[in-house]
Amino acid sequence: MSIAIIGGGIIGTSIAYHLAHHGEKVTVIDDHRSGRATDAGAGIVCPWVTKRNKNTPGYELSTRGATYYETLQKQLEAEGFGNTGYKKVGTLAISTDDDYLSHLEDELSKEKERNQSIGTSERLSKEQTKEKFPPLHEHYESLFVGGGARVDGRKLQLAMQQSAQKLGVKWVNGTAKVNSAKGEDPKLEVNGEVYMPNKVIVASGAWLEELQLPVRPKHKIRPQRGQIVHLKAHGQETSDWPIIQPESSYYILSFEDSRIVVGATREDGKGFTEQITAGGLHEVLSITSELIPEADQYEWLETRVGFRPISADNKPVLGPLDKERTFYVANGFGATGLTMGPYAGKLLADLVHTDQSEMDLRAFHPDA
Repeated sequence: MSIAIIGGGIIGTSIAYHLAHHGEKVTVIDDHRSGRATDAGAGIVCPWVTKRNKNTPGYELSTRGATYYETLQKQLEAEGFGNTGYKKVGTLAISTDDDYLSHLEDELSKEKERNQSIGTSERLSKEQTKEKFPPLHEHYESLFVGGGARVDGRKLQLAMQQSAQKLGVKWVNGTAKVNSAKGEDPKLEVNGEVYMPNKVIVASGAWLEELQLPVRPKHKIRPQRGQIVHLKAHGQETSDWPIIQPESSYYILSFEDSRIVVGATREDGKGFTEQITAGGLHEVLSITSELIPEADQYEWLETRVGFRPISADNKPVLGPLDKERTFYVANGFGATGLTMGPYAGKLLADLVHTDQSEMDLRAFHPDA
């Protein structure tokens, strides 16, 4: 069976990687759009510190995705492609509100009974919190969640791509055009060359609506712009610092080489405008200064702009597009693409290969 995947971000690459392990013949078509979510994503893998409704299939997909990372990382390391930036550093849920932290602690204590990946959870004083993350403002207490991890989206995508290519996956640089009507066999054109795979998987992120698909998901996908700032804290060893998650949607995470990442804006209605804006920078840097008083002295390295794919009902779209199961879609993961993406890719690859997956995906089907 030949399979074409449109889109080589984290989700499309994961699908290709897992299909390759199933022995399928796979071609990935990717034009590496500027602003794709994978390249600009922060890389937080900690779905448990959230205000989202936890009794939803989306939350289950997030938690399973976080748990799957250790399996995937070990597999990539065994294959010689372990440079992903993945590291379990823990998360500090910070607040000045004791009730908020107590409520979160109770929630996680109950959830840990069925999800051991959360790891240890421990209330920390102001002093203990600063010991974990030295430059943090002194007035925050925290709940430390040991299972929190971070990953470098670009490195992870490249690692899975290289492993998949070693297994025979073909990578084509170009923009795919779909030339088949509803009910017809798939037909794609790329760089003047025609491809006629048995199945097509669409993982094109926020640009889904540009494709002239013979059948479309029930809910449209829109881009949500995010601006994220990378700073350098010269002279500080940041590689083991935990993730910082305040009560807001903002966050801080750290990597090697004294790099600190702060973000991100959530801007709707901006289309695919790639400009870094004064308003966006002001928003992110103001939050940074509130959380880290000395951040004004840090070196600015770069600001990345990415477009999160958001579905109209804010739910991932994952599954077959037509009753013949020749077209599939994997999209709409929003701000959780790096948490869910690798595992969602595995689930869809399993579904395409065997018509079964270890998690019921009907809630995410394109017609749901």
